[in-house]
Amino acid sequence: MNRVSIRRFMAIALVLALTFSLTGCKSSDSPKAFEDPTFIDKTVEEIAVDYGTYGAAAKDRIGKLLNELSAADPSAGTRWTEIMDLWMSPALG
Repeated sequence: MNRVSIRRFMAIALVLALTFSLTGCKSSDSPKAFEDPTFIDKTVEEIAVDYGTYGAAAKDRIGKLLNELSAADPSAGTRWTEIMDLWMSPALG
């Protein structure tokens, strides 16, 4: 891994940790969260890892995961769609 990749991964991990601490990663009223309490956490983790590893090349996969997340928990789906829009913004480089 080169320095740019390591810095990018660390930045994403920091943003992810901050986002979890500020917004939480699941809604308490989500039926899917009651069925499988780890589903939302695992999906969000997969989104972050896919983006951190493949960047914009993972856009289709991330879109699929966001759709699954939205179906399980609309609040988390909306929140993470907005976060990914920011992360993938051309303004961020």
